[in-house]
Amino acid sequence: MSRKVELLAPAGNRESFMAALENGADAIYIGAQSLSARHYADNFSPEEIKDAIDQAHARGVSVYVTVNTLIKDSELDYAIELIHELYIHGVDAIIVQDLGLLHLLKEKMPDLPVHASTQMNIHNTEGIRFLQEAGVDRVILAREMSLDEIQAFKKNTGMEIEVFVHGAICFSYSGQCLMSSMIGGRSGNRGHCAQPCRRRYRLRNKGENVETGGEYLLSTGDLCTATILPQLIEAGIDSFKIEGRMKKAEYVAGVVRIYRRLIDRYMQDPENYFVLDSELEELTQLFNRDFSTGYLIPGEKLLSIQRPYNRGMIAGEVIGYNMQRSSMRIRLCETLRIRDGIGIESGCDNVGLIIYKMYENGLPVDKAESGSVVEIPSDHALKSGTVYRTMNNLLISDLRSTYISPAKGRKVPVTIEVCAMAGKPLRIQVKDMDSNQVCVHSEYIIEKARTKPTDKSQIADIMKGLGNTIFEPENVIIKSEDDIFIPLGQLKNTRNQAIRDLTDIRVIKWRRGSVISEKYSQQIIEDRYKIESEKWTDNEEVYLSVLVDSLQDMKSSIDAGASRIYFAIDSQHSLDTLNLNDMAQYAHSAGCSIYFHTPRITREDDMDMVHKIFSYASQIADGVLVSNPGTLRIAKEFDLPVIADYPMNIFNIPSLKFIMQKGACSAVLSPELTMEQIEAIAQNGSVECTVHSKMTLIESECCVISDIFGSDGCKMLCRNAEFEIVDEKGYSFPLRFKSKCRTSLLNSRTLCMHNHIPDIVKAGVSGVIIDARNLDEDLKRTVKLYRKAIDNALAGSDQVSCIQKGSEYTTGHYLRGVL
Repeated sequence: MSRKVELLAPAGNRESFMAALENGADAIYIGAQSLSARHYADNFSPEEIKDAIDQAHARGVSVYVTVNTLIKDSELDYAIELIHELYIHGVDAIIVQDLGLLHLLKEKMPDLPVHASTQMNIHNTEGIRFLQEAGVDRVILAREMSLDEIQAFKKNTGMEIEVFVHGAICFSYSGQCLMSSMIGGRSGNRGHCAQPCRRRYRLRNKGENVETGGEYLLSTGDLCTATILPQLIEAGIDSFKIEGRMKKAEYVAGVVRIYRRLIDRYMQDPENYFVLDSELEELTQLFNRDFSTGYLIPGEKLLSIQRPYNRGMIAGEVIGYNMQRSSMRIRLCETLRIRDGIGIESGCDNVGLIIYKMYENGLPVDKAESGSVVEIPSDHALKSGTVYRTMNNLLISDLRSTYISPAKGRKVPVTIEVCAMAGKPLRIQVKDMDSNQVCVHSEYIIEKARTKPTDKSQIADIMKGLGNTIFEPENVIIKSEDDIFIPLGQLKNTRNQAIRDLTDIRVIKWRRGSVISEKYSQQIIEDRYKIESEKWTDNEEVYLSVLVDSLQDMKSSIDAGASRIYFAIDSQHSLDTLNLNDMAQYAHSAGCSIYFHTPRITREDDMDMVHKIFSYASQIADGVLVSNPGTLRIAKEFDLPVIADYPMNIFNIPSLKFIMQKGACSAVLSPELTMEQIEAIAQNGSVECTVHSKMTLIESECCVISDIFGSDGCKMLCRNAEFEIVDEKGYSFPLRFKSKCRTSLLNSRTLCMHNHIPDIVKAGVSGVIIDARNLDEDLKRTVKLYRKAIDNALAGSDQVSCIQKGSEYTTGHYLRGVL
């Protein structure tokens, strides 16, 4: 097969980078020490990134740098300077999440390849087309895409497609998770995720505990696509991405080595592709939380609720405890060796240890085979339990050897041609497979041999002795006279100079010239952010918008003083049963505008519904509220007034500018912004913010209830139920199940900014939003209180009539911000 498929490896530090480089990665993605979605990896300083780029380019490997977080306005100057520095040095692409950063990069460095991070949550064809038009070179799709969808995306757009093929799976759609942010102030969108999805929870229904068979109710298993790799290649995927910038170097080495082998195996003989049991066992041993093919093949079980950590391989069972020796007795079903790591699960006890001593039949042993009964010293007096081999020390040592020894490293084949004639300088020409070549002449003039001549075999041996360099001689051509003499030192020095020159050529050819002639000053930044757009209001009025999903809530909101209704239509069923014309007439007769709201997740099979909603809206509504780039693009084709909702992650001034240039007349700002940040953005265009909501923390394609209880098919347990999960501190998080069986997890507390409405009005927003969809309160009273607070603030009064406050309310990030 001739089509090239890229194997893309992670590197969270220098050691992992070398592991990826030496084990066959075509490209490596790394992060800077800030503005990277894996903030807690070691990551790389700017100088270390440059060195990594050089080392990779010398070997013909690409480097992509992740600047894939939402970026504060105060950080943009640093981000642009960093990227420009890497641009000059020859970085192959920048991976971004922030729409504002994307806008600035395409404006200032248009020839710099930009890859759209999976954090952009691209999950439909129109979203890909939106990014194509914005200058994006590659899209890293949402992990929730099926193979059929991926194949359609590639066919319909021709865009370069990157897909995760191995590693951890997020429970939430990437870029749509606010759980870590809202409960602990560590934003996943900013690279600081605390992984609350890996913690213990209890499931309750109508206040009663439900037995689930596990405590880690949001913890997903890991992705492994080794067995379906041919289908991925045939779907047209351009880049196979391995997750793991937080993983150890040995993990990177092992997973890259196996996927390199599998891709090459398929390319050489597609009809007879196979995966060895030993290869699957090695992947399992390196790290797994139970494997699946994720969402690529619909119907796979996603959750792994018994434990959120590495399983390794089952190695045996504890059959007793020797009190006299203080050691566990274990019957093995796998080989164990000294310095292997094991984990033992015994009821509620989980024990991990490294084996430093092991006894069989009372005698010390370094190794014990399957079927043996061994004793391992331990202070944990466990009498039963399952034993897992969590680290195979022999495998780890083998993997380490692949990247710590330069002599065993990845090599670039070269052809060396030597011309040696008496009376002339020694000439050595070296060519690689990429059409790079150098020619070096010695200062030494070759002499006729007086005694023992230098023969061709001696010259060839020295040319082949490239040692710890990145090159290996594929072909050595010697053109020399028989009776000449060349000192061995001259041969080596000239060869070494040729190798250095070829290395430099392979590295330097990727360098670019500067496109930014001066350091950005604050005035330049301000000019760059200027937005050619009129605000909806100059604060003579602030719109009170209410987001509803029922006719009753719409009428209550209008009667209580809402200025605008956002009506959520989240399924074809809702669209078929609603009388949208009567709804619009009711709103307009009350002097209230109405906008139709489409779901934040709109897959390909949702697009007919979206088109119908927009068609209705163009005839009877005032506009639409959209939540992803694809629906924004379609709305503009209908020439509709469009508001970009907060799942679009409008986080800074350039992102507001970008979204307005793409057709939005306003944007609902990210709920992760502070009051001060909102005020700065609001001066540059029409913005709204959500002030009252049972905020959605997670939007997941996985139905928690079906995954836990539906081993023989969905039992519709979510119907007539009120499920919630409860954390170890006793906070409860309601679960809501939407069309297509998607799960939304709501915050344990209601966002309430009623007492701060004067400050929000002073910040200059055009409108505030009450999201009424999941509120368990008197909606009419809530809307009236906000209406009064807004009217008082506009009249110059700071007086507010307090909503009852307590532990059930939060001010979100308005007053505290996020990491």
